[in-house]
Amino acid sequence: MVERYIIYLHKDAEKALLKIPKAICFRVQSAIDQLQNNPTMGIKMNGKLSHLRKIKIANYRIIYQIIELKLIIEIIEIESRGNVFYDR
Repeated sequence: MVERYIIYLHKDAEKALLKIPKAICFRVQSAIDQLQNNPTMGIKMNGKLSHLRKIKIANYRIIYQIIELKLIIEIIEIESRGNVFYDR
């Protein structure tokens, strides 16, 4: 049996998801749903952010991290490409 990951969205990511245009929001939500079965589908980030991954959808980025021991995918940020800022 393949174990599924639990998706956890930070409050800021939830708020951002509500502001995205509906056509793109559907694609973002679909990508988030796919993460449950394939958590490594995003591109691994570089340098100090190497513990994070990103998924590009249109002009938006989903930034997340995988917590293997607890089978959790933590969605940290969903923003348009020009507005993404990482402070971790």
